[in-house]
Amino acid sequence: MTDIRKIGLAHAIPFSLLLTTPYAVASTEATDNVLKVVVVSAQKIEQDKQDIPASLSIYTEDDLEKLNIKKTTDIAQLTPGMNYLRADNHTAYFVYRGIGGNTTMNKIYNINIDGVTIPYVDPNILLDTAQIEVIKGGQGALYGRNTLAGLIKVDTRRPMDGYDNYVQADYGSFNSYEIEAAVGGELGENSAARIAAQYRSSDGYFDNTTLNRDDTNDNEEYSLHAKFDIHNTDELKIAFDLIADSFDSGFDNFTVDGGLNTKNNKPGYNTGDLVTGIFTVEKELSSGSTVKSISSYSDSSYDFLHDWDFSQADIQHAYFDEKTKSFSEELRLHGVANSGMDWLVGAFLMKEELDTATRVHGGNDAGMWMMPVGVKMSQNSTIDTFNAALFGQVIYPVGNFELTGRLRLDYDKKSLDWKNSNNMGMPTSDKSFDDDWFAVLPSASLSWKPTDSRHSYLSVSRGYKAGDYNNVMVDAELVSNAVDPEYSITYEVGHKQRVTNSVELNTALYYIDWTDIQVDVPHPDFQGFYLKQNAAEAHTSGVELELLASPARGVSVFMNAAYLFEYEFDNFANGASGDYTGNKLPTTNDYTVSLGTSYGLEEGVFVGADVSFFGAQYMNEANTYKEDGYAIVNAQIGYRTYDWTVYLYGRNLTDEEYSTAMFNSAKAAGEPRFVGVKAKLNF
Repeated sequence: MTDIRKIGLAHAIPFSLLLTTPYAVASTEATDNVLKVVVVSAQKIEQDKQDIPASLSIYTEDDLEKLNIKKTTDIAQLTPGMNYLRADNHTAYFVYRGIGGNTTMNKIYNINIDGVTIPYVDPNILLDTAQIEVIKGGQGALYGRNTLAGLIKVDTRRPMDGYDNYVQADYGSFNSYEIEAAVGGELGENSAARIAAQYRSSDGYFDNTTLNRDDTNDNEEYSLHAKFDIHNTDELKIAFDLIADSFDSGFDNFTVDGGLNTKNNKPGYNTGDLVTGIFTVEKELSSGSTVKSISSYSDSSYDFLHDWDFSQADIQHAYFDEKTKSFSEELRLHGVANSGMDWLVGAFLMKEELDTATRVHGGNDAGMWMMPVGVKMSQNSTIDTFNAALFGQVIYPVGNFELTGRLRLDYDKKSLDWKNSNNMGMPTSDKSFDDDWFAVLPSASLSWKPTDSRHSYLSVSRGYKAGDYNNVMVDAELVSNAVDPEYSITYEVGHKQRVTNSVELNTALYYIDWTDIQVDVPHPDFQGFYLKQNAAEAHTSGVELELLASPARGVSVFMNAAYLFEYEFDNFANGASGDYTGNKLPTTNDYTVSLGTSYGLEEGVFVGADVSFFGAQYMNEANTYKEDGYAIVNAQIGYRTYDWTVYLYGRNLTDEEYSTAMFNSAKAAGEPRFVGVKAKLNF
């Protein structure tokens, strides 16, 4: 960190504490004008969310219902300091505090469901969900790979907890409908089961003017969560989980001129499938400590056909197929010493096989791009990954202070087998590489808790994104040894306070160093080709605020805000089109503000509305495409009893235009105005 940046952070810290002294915040449930204490497991142990020395946004069941959250990306729009890049109906890359907007190499996964990071482009985290925790800051010490600046942690409803059975239906704009149901209960004195299923379908909101169709970016998806719990005694808990998903979508959402009218002669497709099994055993030992084992196996796929010229001409299109098989095992031992020290030690193993195939085809108009008509080029590759780690955490109270230290020793090994082919008589290649890395991932924080309702903290944490191969390319010149991991160090100062039983305010100031960024650089020998290298460095700094209040019985009010002081490349001299040093990081709003309020008792009329303001952002590293700020307004009104609920809702009511992704010079538009009606029956 330069001296100037140190001085800036030093001035920002007292400013943050000045802001936070009189108030307090987060996302919690409100009943009888009192905000409930929300228990989280962000640090892999159960704690009051206000005791976590990190920026943490919580979405309880009540929040998900009041805010009518329908998609994972809705979470990103409401969370301060968070953004997303969505290239198709399902693939989302999440950006935390400006980190993660560069999409290079293979996909990374940082959505953790019931203790397992699921290797799938878009797991349905809103099916039968109990709570969602968005954890910001480098999470390498506890969660390991691909947690540069944050992760999403999801807890689903457990059958032993006695949740209601329900069935609900939803219909809205663009011929969109959704049917969901969950049923479960006790099977015996010590066991229970629950199954939840969802079907959703939509024609999509794009019109293809070449084919004269309005359903070329349609979507159909089936999701299933099945659970079986056994509690033989209070000391032993066993859980079996099955998560399944399948989607079949169009891929026709990019337009060169922006807007909702595409011109592709090949509308494309986008499909995926997932089956994940999770086996969890938790046992309380005679010493008072608890041992927990989480085993999982996932088998997933993701395929697409995409028209790359975005026009009615038949120039070029590409097929991509991806299959992932992954096994993981995590073992934890947790206890509390007589001194009050809370400790956790654990080990993690993962073995993964990723098979990919890319096929690039030139059409009848391929000559417009100086290619032979009918040219076909392809690659087939396999990446085998082995990951092993040891980790630990100590939380030590000293009077009104609390020291937290974490450390993870992480070993990652990858091997690549790659080959290509073509129909032009050009030479083909077979390549094999082996690379491995060892990462030391520490985290430390100092908390001051003068009262049960006030918590100030200083923290530093390290995160990393795994090393990777450029295996999806069909050109042998672009496939070589892996790029090394990316690393981040997050410095954070924050304050959390419950001012009264009905008001909370949380604030945080942060600075992040981001190094060894995996980026595209021009090939030294082949003009127009780009290599992947660790060729960039960047930093971000900013302030975040979350406010929640319940001024009267049944009334809740929230405000989430984030502002970035800086978010730029410190070094990127060899960008694809020049020197990007000093450019703003892509897919990063310079500010976000979300405001909302709702009213509703357990029975009767309920209403709610929220508006989110998004500052300007650049859509690419070159900063040649800038999107101006915009606002999204949502609202709902309905009636509920203990047994049923019905309501009318609207999203993006002012019909704002905005983009969710950019590919070359084409953009993908976000959802326009959407109006729907939803009914739910509890039994």
